[in-house]
Amino acid sequence: MPEMDGVEATRRIRHEMTLAHPPTVLMVTAFGADEVHDAGLRAGAIAFLDKPVSPSRLWDTLTETLSAAAQSPRFGDATQSTYKKQLAGMQVLLVEDNEINQQIAMELMTVMGVSVTLASDGGQAIAMLQAAPEPLPWSVVLMDLQMPVMDGHQATLALRRQERFKTLPIIALTAHTSPQEVARCLAEGMNQHLNKPIDPDALYGCLARWGSLAATDNLMARIEGIDVARGLRQCAENRQLYTTLLQKFLRTIAETPTQTREALGNSDLAQAQRLAHSLRGVAANLGAAHCADLAAQLEDAIRQKASLPALDLMLTALELHLTELNAGITAAMPAATLDPTATAQAPDTAHWRGVCRALTELLAANDAQANALLEANATLVAMALGAGFAVLQQQVQDFDYSAALTTLKAVADATQIELD
Repeated sequence: MPEMDGVEATRRIRHEMTLAHPPTVLMVTAFGADEVHDAGLRAGAIAFLDKPVSPSRLWDTLTETLSAAAQSPRFGDATQSTYKKQLAGMQVLLVEDNEINQQIAMELMTVMGVSVTLASDGGQAIAMLQAAPEPLPWSVVLMDLQMPVMDGHQATLALRRQERFKTLPIIALTAHTSPQEVARCLAEGMNQHLNKPIDPDALYGCLARWGSLAATDNLMARIEGIDVARGLRQCAENRQLYTTLLQKFLRTIAETPTQTREALGNSDLAQAQRLAHSLRGVAANLGAAHCADLAAQLEDAIRQKASLPALDLMLTALELHLTELNAGITAAMPAATLDPTATAQAPDTAHWRGVCRALTELLAANDAQANALLEANATLVAMALGAGFAVLQQQVQDFDYSAALTTLKAVADATQIELD
């Protein structure tokens, strides 16, 4: 939706509005919108309906949802498990002077695997942040507003005046929940406002949201050999997609040199050329321009049937650069983001095939829901289609559905995805 999407609206309704009886939220999404489902759960939605919605499905979902809402506690085992996966290993700076409030907040976070550092007032927090190395060890600052020495308002204003802390997520903690107080916090540069007493669900959703953004912000600032801004533009500023593609790229980096040498050793020039071409496309999409150039040079040399010694020299130069990229990406990505199993797992074949088939039907019908479907399943489709995803995404965004359908079918044929 324009201006504010359903996830953000749900988050505000469930976590920011001071309602005596917050409503149950049921989200309506495009088919197979896994990313929206995950974000919706963090925001506070408890059920989902895929479009198109049938009357019987709507009735069943409403019956199940309202019954569950009446009988179950708000914070269930499934939600707790999700938050534990998202928050484990995160580091938070808690700025709070009251010992009881300190204890409550620490208990709520440590049970989820969050590491908490305490500061008793705003001045101490500023001193700790200024003395900390780069990148900062803390993903989020939870800032109480009413404290001696220096309160949360003064501390936030002081931090925002320093370039290093302009994007640091700062979350206000206060018992004052008036609209004027919330507006003041946001105007001073705080990212969100949490009410006291702290609601566990609201706290975990807040940390999941701002902690992941802080992690990717750190990542985006410091990958040697990659123009991250360019790569993000190729992914329509979708940081989650970009991070996922970087994880997959690590696997490509590890496998391509060996596979290319094997192909050359077997005189399979066509396979060696395909490998170089694929690496070239992926690297270009991620903003790794030098890698793309080296892969393109190797691809051209293979096409022109250069000598094996010459090809080996070019492949060695590429391999050395890939080693540097591997080290840069691994060093830049935080532990919570760099999932060692993520690059080794293939997407659910049946699921992404279903998404691709649904997308094919929408494109063929010139149906604008194709945009929503592709956006909602961007990570999944990108993993399935590889380097062809960026072209397809741009065509869909330009509403060039005919060209997008041609691209989808061509990439599907190349990757052996059956769309019929």
